[in-house]
Amino acid sequence: MNYWIINKTQTKPSYSQENKSLSKSSSFSVKIETLRDKLSVRHGDGFVFFDMNEAKFQSYGKIDAVAKNGQIPHRHSEKDLKPKNSFTVSGEITNKLTKTNSITDLSYSLLRINSYIKPQNHFKHQLTTVNKNDYETIVKGLIYISRTAFGKIVNSLPHPYKLEFKLLAIQEFKKDELINVEYIKLLDFLHKYLDNKILSKGRILIETDKLIKKKLSDIIPVSDIGFYGKNKEGKIVYDSIDEQARIFRELFDIDANNEIINEIKKAIKENKEIENRFNKLFKRKPLPLYL
Repeated sequence: MNYWIINKTQTKPSYSQENKSLSKSSSFSVKIETLRDKLSVRHGDGFVFFDMNEAKFQSYGKIDAVAKNGQIPHRHSEKDLKPKNSFTVSGEITNKLTKTNSITDLSYSLLRINSYIKPQNHFKHQLTTVNKNDYETIVKGLIYISRTAFGKIVNSLPHPYKLEFKLLAIQEFKKDELINVEYIKLLDFLHKYLDNKILSKGRILIETDKLIKKKLSDIIPVSDIGFYGKNKEGKIVYDSIDEQARIFRELFDIDANNEIINEIKKAIKENKEIENRFNKLFKRKPLPLYL
């Protein structure tokens, strides 16, 4: 038995006349065009519909039949190319997916995904095969909490900080590629790194802002005191100390007592069985950290 992601945006499925509302159970068919002489899709295979525009998994079910329609006539500009074959894949939708079904939710929990900038591109083709574990993750809406939290936090950092963190983590855990390091330990190490490297500077910035407002606000507008630097596009940009201090104050107001990291740890503990499942599946997988 195989498992497939069907790209709805590419295949434009048609549904049974009596059930176009896509309720819990509905028949469908899609046209697949390919250079291959036959498809690997079989009766009884599992599938999930994926919408590229919304970047969401929408429903799942079973394949009933695969029929070959024949070759597609060439357009004039394609006359020297090998002709494509047309197939009709039909099946039954058994359930809709309405919770924990976006690629944003699931990208760090799927073995199929190894690029996190536009993870939906892993499913851009008409048909994409996934293994049984990924299929189960999608249809059950399972989240690898520790890996997701780590990945989203570390990949939000600017490139120099990500690189520095990785080098420090390699020294800390004595593993060149940081494979098979527990994500809860990586989260703790990342939290300490953020506190020492970034948040401590934020505290200094807030105190500096207070001092400027107290001593210089009558002489010069506080918004005129700041730094020039380059953004990702290499353009020169200006950041006032006042604005940067405001951002850090908001951050500290949100998480004054490390509540976020504590909530993550609590969620991991409450979902221990699911975490153990993912720990085994991702044991030999590299960190979800793109540089």
